[in-house]
Amino acid sequence: MTLVRASAPGRSQFAVPHVSAGWTGSLRISSVNGSLHIVPPADAKVDIEMNSVNGNFQSELPITAKSFMSRHRQGRLGSGGRELKLNTVNGNVQLVKTSS
Repeated sequence: MTLVRASAPGRSQFAVPHVSAGWTGSLRISSVNGSLHIVPPADAKVDIEMNSVNGNFQSELPITAKSFMSRHRQGRLGSGGRELKLNTVNGNVQLVKTSS
């Protein structure tokens, strides 16, 4: 499991490791005062859990919803598989398409 903490105010952007590169288990990315802009690979196969106390969720990628509540969302990219857990206290969670 990998833990990344982003505590600086403002925008925090992470490129999620490509699943074929050996990412196993769960990847957790958390922020206290900053939004998370996650850029998964175009062919990602991931089960996603997103939580935010004071923020919104947006996705440029097609997600199959499993659970959809105001501050907690669960879904799947592609056929799912590895776990991606995204948590913010004061910030938005955005899934962004890979730039061509």
